[in-house]
Amino acid sequence: GVNKVGAAYIYHGGSSGLSVTPSNMINGDQSNSGYGSSVSTAGDVNGDGYSDIIIGASTYGLGAKGAAFVHCGSSSGVSNTPNWTKEGANASFFGNAVSIAGDVNGDGYSDVIIGAYDFSNGQVAEGAVYVFHGSASGLSQNADWSIESNQDYASIGLDVSSAGDVNGDGYGDIVFSGYNSTNKEGVVYLYHGSGTGLETNSNWSFLGSQNFGQYGFSVNTAGDMNGDGYSDVIVGQYGFDNIGSGVDFDGKVYLYKGSENGLGIAEVWSGLGGEEFEYGISVSTAGDVNGDGYSDILIGAPGYNGTTIHGGAYLYYGNARGSLESRIRQSNPSTGDRLAAGNLTESSGSVELGLRIKSPFGRADGRAVYEFRKHGEIFSQGTSYSNSVMFYGTSTFEDLIINPKGKPILTTANGLASSYSDAYQWRTRKEFSLVNNPYQKYGPWKYYSAFDPIQPYAFRPRVYIPLNIIAQIKVLLEGAYDESSNNMFTYINSNIPTTSPYEDLRETSLPIPGNAVDWIFVELRDKNDVSKVLASKSGFLLQDKTIRELDGTSPLSFNLPEDDYYISVKHRNHLPVISASPVHLTSN
Repeated sequence: GVNKVGAAYIYHGGSSGLSVTPSNMINGDQSNSGYGSSVSTAGDVNGDGYSDIIIGASTYGLGAKGAAFVHCGSSSGVSNTPNWTKEGANASFFGNAVSIAGDVNGDGYSDVIIGAYDFSNGQVAEGAVYVFHGSASGLSQNADWSIESNQDYASIGLDVSSAGDVNGDGYGDIVFSGYNSTNKEGVVYLYHGSGTGLETNSNWSFLGSQNFGQYGFSVNTAGDMNGDGYSDVIVGQYGFDNIGSGVDFDGKVYLYKGSENGLGIAEVWSGLGGEEFEYGISVSTAGDVNGDGYSDILIGAPGYNGTTIHGGAYLYYGNARGSLESRIRQSNPSTGDRLAAGNLTESSGSVELGLRIKSPFGRADGRAVYEFRKHGEIFSQGTSYSNSVMFYGTSTFEDLIINPKGKPILTTANGLASSYSDAYQWRTRKEFSLVNNPYQKYGPWKYYSAFDPIQPYAFRPRVYIPLNIIAQIKVLLEGAYDESSNNMFTYINSNIPTTSPYEDLRETSLPIPGNAVDWIFVELRDKNDVSKVLASKSGFLLQDKTIRELDGTSPLSFNLPEDDYYISVKHRNHLPVISASPVHLTSN
C-alpha cells in the first residue's frame, strides 16, 4: 500500500493443493522496511514438530539496518506475532537473504542463516553471514556463528541457503555467495557442519570468471538428484554472457555433486539460457515432484522469450534413469518371513510392515507412516485420519544414513482385529523430519497390491487354527410336516433332483438318501456382520428334521474355526431363516 509496510502471505497445502486465498497474512510494522523481501522455511527451530518460517526486512530500522523475524508454527498455523526478532548493524541490509541452515550442530533443532550483503566493518560493503542455532526455546538471540569477508565490495551474504548434507556426515552444511568485487564476477562458499557447529574455514569455494556475470547471485541445495545419498548444490549466474552471442544476461546454472569428501570441484551439469533470459536469477530445489525418490530443481528466467519478456521457469527432474522407488513388504512379525497376499500373519492382531526409504535431499531422518483398512473399505481422504474406519500409525524417526538403495524401515503394527473373517489392505508412505529435511514432509502413498482375484486383500492378522466345525441343525418344513409324529413326510423323495437347486452352490449326489425330504442350503455368517457369509453348502433335510451331508448320515461340517456364527437356512425359493443370535459351533 501507500505506507509500504510490506507483508508475507502463507498458503496452506491440502489434498486438493494450495488454497486459493492466503491462509494467513502477516504485515510488517514499519514503512519502507522491505518486509517480505526474503522469505523461507525455518525448519523446526524449537522441535515441536511444526514447521516455522523466517521473513526478512532488508531496510528495516534507521539507516537500513535490516531485520529478520521468525514465526513458529502450531496446530492452528503460524503466529501473527514474531517469536524471534533480530536487527542488523547500520546500513548492512541484514535480512536481504534468509533461509533454513539445516541442523549444523546435530542437536535435533533447525538452525537459520541470514545474509547482510552491505555490512561494513573496516572494509566497505564487505558483507556478512550469520547463523543462529535452534533449541527447545527457539533461536538463540546472538549469532552462534558469523563471518565477514574482510574485502571491500565482496558483499557476501548476497544469497544464503542450506546446502543439505553434501558430505553425508549427518550435519547440515551451508552455502552463501557474494559479488567478490566491484566487477561482480561472483563467488560462492560452502561450510560443513559438525558436532560443534560450522567449520571456521570454508570447505569449498568457487570464483566466477566473467566480469558482471554475477556467479552465485542465487544458490540453493538441489537435494539429492542422483540418489547417491549426498546432497547436491545448485548455483545460478544470471548475468552470464554466452561468448559469441554479443548479448549479456543469457544466464547459466551449475549443479555440483556431493560426495563423501564434499562438493566436487567441477559441475556435473549446467544449463544455459537464451538471449537476455536472465536464466538462473533464482534457483531452488523443487522437492520430489514426481515421487520417484529423487530431488528435482526449479530455475527462474524472468527475461524468457526475448523482447516480449513473458518470463519463464524451468523444471528439471532428478533420476535420469527413470526408475521408481516403491518397495514395500509385509512379514510375519515373529520370524520376519515375507507374507504373500492373503496369508495369515501367524500372530494374533499383528503384522510387520516394511518400506525402503531414502530422502530426496540426501542424508536425513525419516520414518514410515501406515494406514489400515478392512478389506472392502476405502482409505481416508486427504491428510486427515480423523474419520478413519481403522487406524494409522508411525514408526520412530531414524537416521536414513547413506544408502543409494534406501534404508529399509521395519515396524510392527499391533491391535488389529483378528477374528476369522478379518482381512486387511494397507498403504504406507515416508515422512521426513522437518529439522534436516524441511522441504518435503511426506512422500506419496504406496499401496500393497494383492493382484489376486481370489484373495484380493493383503493379510489376515491371526494364527492358524485347525478348521473343522460341526453344525447340528434341525428344521421343520411346514408343507411336509407330519403332526402325528412331529417329523416330516418324504412324499417327494423319488422326485428329488440329483443336483442341488441352489444357484449359490450346486452339488450332486447319487443316490438320494431314502429318508431325505429335500435339498436345503445352509450358510454360516459373521457374528459381527450378519450380511457377511463366511461359508455355505447344500445338504439334505431328513425326515427326523436333521440336516446331513451328501452321504445322508454325517452332520454338516465347515472349514471354519470354533467361534460364534449366525446360521442361515434356505429351502428352494423361500426366504432364508436366520438365527436370532450367533450360535457357538465347535468340532463336537
